[in-house]
Amino acid sequence: MPLLGAIAAMTLLVGPLLGEPAAGEGVALRWSAPAGCPERAQVEGWLSELVPGGLSRSARAEVLIHVDARGFESTLVLEAGSASQTRRLAAEDCELLARANAVVIAVALDPLAVAAATIERPVAPTPQEPRLPEPPTLPASNDGLRATAPPLDDASPAGTPRSDASERAHPSPAPSLHYGLRLGAGVEGLLLPSAGVGVVLAPWLGTARLQVRVEGQYWAGRRVSFDPERDVAGVVRLVSGGVRLCPVLGRGSLRIPLCAGVDAGALLGRGTGDALTRPGSAAAPWAGVVLQPGVEVAVSRRVSLWMAVEGVISLYRPSFSVEGTDRVWTTGAGGLRGLLGVQIHRAREFP
Repeated sequence: MPLLGAIAAMTLLVGPLLGEPAAGEGVALRWSAPAGCPERAQVEGWLSELVPGGLSRSARAEVLIHVDARGFESTLVLEAGSASQTRRLAAEDCELLARANAVVIAVALDPLAVAAATIERPVAPTPQEPRLPEPPTLPASNDGLRATAPPLDDASPAGTPRSDASERAHPSPAPSLHYGLRLGAGVEGLLLPSAGVGVVLAPWLGTARLQVRVEGQYWAGRRVSFDPERDVAGVVRLVSGGVRLCPVLGRGSLRIPLCAGVDAGALLGRGTGDALTRPGSAAAPWAGVVLQPGVEVAVSRRVSLWMAVEGVISLYRPSFSVEGTDRVWTTGAGGLRGLLGVQIHRAREFP
C-alpha cells in the first residue's frame, strides 16, 4: 500500500483531476507493451481491484511501454470528455511500471473511490507464534516440596559458568598429531658373542592409535676368543638403525605399543690379544626383522616410563675370523633384548 499512496499523492499534486463527469462508466484501455510485460486484461483487473464499485466516469486511456537504457518507460494519454492528460513514468521492472499506470488512471478518474477502497481493505492479522505446553509437574511430596520436569537441554543459564564436573564429562578432543622421543638402555643376548648392554634413541610421530618410529641402537663390544691358548681374540659390536610401525592399545596413563619393523646396520670387529702381531679391524653389514611389544606408563602429561621386549631375526649373518686361526665366529640367527627408559611426548590425558 505505500506504493499506491505515493502514486496517488503524486497524481493529486502534479495535475488537476480530469474534467466534469461524462455519461457512462469504465475505461476504454489501449495497451502496448514488450513481451514479458503484463497483458491488457491483467491491467484491467488491477483497475477493478483499485475501484471495486466501478469508476464514476468513463474515459479513454492509451499506454505505450518501451525499453530504454534504465529499464522501461511508459507514456500514458488519458482522455475524459474534453480533458486530456499525458504522463510519463519509468521503472526498472515492467510489472511495477504497469501497476503504476493503473494507479494513475484510477486516481485521476476517481480519487475518492480509490482512497475509500484502500482504507476499507482488511489487513490480514499477524500470526502468533505457537506456545509450547507447560512441562508436567509431579505430585507434591510429604514434606511440601514439589518436583518439576527436568529442562529440555543441559545448557547452563546465561551468565552461569559450567561446573568442573561438566567439563570433565565432556573433555576436549585429543590432538590428532602426536610426537615424542624415547631414550633407553637394555640388555641383549644371542645375537653377539655374549650378553651385553646397549643404548636406544627413538624419535616418533603418529596418532593416539598408531606410531611410526625411527630407532637407533648401539650395542657395546663383546669379546670372542679365537685361540685361548695363544690369547688371540676379537671384540664385536653392533650399530644399527631402523623403522618401527607401532599400533597402540590402551588409553589414559597406560599405553601398549605393539611394534614391528626392520633394522640394518654394521657389525664392527677388532682383533685383540698379546699374540697378535698386527691387530686389525673389519666391518660387515647386518640386517634383521624386529618384533617389539611393550608398555608405557605416564608419570605426567608429558613424561612416560616404558619397557619392552625385543626379538630379532637376522636376515644377513656376517662372519669374523683372525688370521692364523681356524675358528670363525658367525652372527647369531636371532637375539633377545630387554629394554627400558623414559619418553618425552606431547601432552596427553593424565589422571
